[in-house]
Parts: sequence; C-alpha cells; structure tokens
Amino acid sequence: MKRLCMISYTYHEGLTAEDRREMVRMFAAGGEAPGVIAHYERLDGRGGFIIQEELDGQDLEKDFEQTVAFSRFMGMDSYRITTVEEAFPVFQRVYG
Repeated sequence: MKRLCMISYTYHEGLTAEDRREMVRMFAAGGEAPGVIAHYERLDGRGGFIIQEELDGQDLEKDFEQTVAFSRFMGMDSYRITTVEEAFPVFQRVYG
C-alpha cells in the first residue's frame, strides 16, 4: 500500500499585507517541498491542501525545515492517507 501525506494548512488570523508578501517571497524562492504531488489553495483565501509522497532521509529534513519556516504564517495538520482503491481490500477483509 502506497502511503501519502495530506497537509491541511490555515493562515493565521491577523496576517498583515506585509506578512503575506513575505510568505509569497519565501515560497517563490524555495518552491514546493520534496515529494509534492498536488498543491491546492482554498478559494476562500484561508488556506489550502498539499498531497505529498511519504518522505524519509534528507527529503524529510528539508520538508521539516520548510514547515518550521512557514509556521509563523499558518497552522498545519498532517494526515497519512492512501487511495480508496488501495484501502478497499482492507475494508473488505475486515467487514466483508
């Protein structure tokens, strides 16, 4: 079963226009974290979602560094996920 990670992020209340400019500059300079498959922004402007391959080694360290750097702008929650196609056989074995 291939494991992925979904990160849900929400921007902190009270960010100033300058805070948001700094966040945009940081993202433009550093780009996506390692292993990102998809990155979505909520259309209400309050946050977004990232789907990422499960990381280890140097990629995990770089990802953690980026998480720490952006934590002053947003709160983040991380969830381990897989596709429903890969999860369904488990449901069948347990509940079938």
